[in-house]
Amino acid sequence: MRQNYFRQQRGSATANSNVVPPLQIKRQQSTNKIAGQPSIGSHLRQIMKQQFIPTTSTNNMQNEIIRTQETQLQEVPFELQDIKMYQILKVLGHGATAEVKMARHKLLDIVVAIKVYGSHANTNLLEQEVVILQLLSHPNIIKLYYQLKTEQNIYLIQEYFSPMTLDSYLKGRTIKRLSEDQVKIIGKQLTNAIIYLHNLKIIHRDLKLENILIDPQTMKIKLIDFGYSIQTDKELSIQCGTHQYMAPELIKQQNYDNKVDVWACGVILFRLLTGLFPFKGNNESELNKKIIAGKLEFPSFMNASSKALLQGMLNINSQLRTLIGSEFLQ
Repeated sequence: MRQNYFRQQRGSATANSNVVPPLQIKRQQSTNKIAGQPSIGSHLRQIMKQQFIPTTSTNNMQNEIIRTQETQLQEVPFELQDIKMYQILKVLGHGATAEVKMARHKLLDIVVAIKVYGSHANTNLLEQEVVILQLLSHPNIIKLYYQLKTEQNIYLIQEYFSPMTLDSYLKGRTIKRLSEDQVKIIGKQLTNAIIYLHNLKIIHRDLKLENILIDPQTMKIKLIDFGYSIQTDKELSIQCGTHQYMAPELIKQQNYDNKVDVWACGVILFRLLTGLFPFKGNNESELNKKIIAGKLEFPSFMNASSKALLQGMLNINSQLRTLIGSEFLQ
């Protein structure tokens, strides 16, 4: 979760009826009130102990089925929701305001990712992130189980998917780009997730390789880090995101809408196909000019359908920018 933000302020639209309401934490009380009837927590522990087969192999199909079942859990039983119930396994990434750790629930043996915010975190923006995550249920978007608060920190208990981002996956390859077939697999998942978000009037606002997890064996991906996301159908003006993924309207400090996500998606797919960013500069000013001009140069190995897709996504006219319209992702 390496950060390289070109930041001014993580802002949101001015108060409007389309912003989701304040977080309401659903609490489930123990059902252990009828003689002989186990609590939800003990029942779930029993199921997990019966079904989970500890192994170091990532190919164990039964474990994969159980992991899939785990991701369907909306919440761990309330009586087991305590940060002390988790054993920290390792640190997955650091950000400007948060740290992400891999942890295991000591009783349920469920592995999760815990995003830890310190006391300095902006609680209003954090609440907005949590509310948005609670709205989402998509196979290519990370799931939020619940949040915990202590006097020192705020913890977002999330689905654990993979420790590898698309950025680290790409950099770890000898050839720093992917085949067209691989990009098609990733591109379909990514565009489906973005369309899903936009249908809910949610703009991610920080799509980049570092904010996409990948399972290298299956090529499945999941979007993460909704810290800059907002739910609105109004135009926005506050800049946020990562410079090399910013659309021209952001660079020019103009009002913008969800088409900034489409542009960022185009940058991601261009990078996956070529190993390079579509716009490069020796300094910030030069990079800004290249992005605003929007002149694309394609390598000779790129086919016509992939070129058409990228030209549609990386159109400097945001009203003509589109996620679809090419046979490449069909």
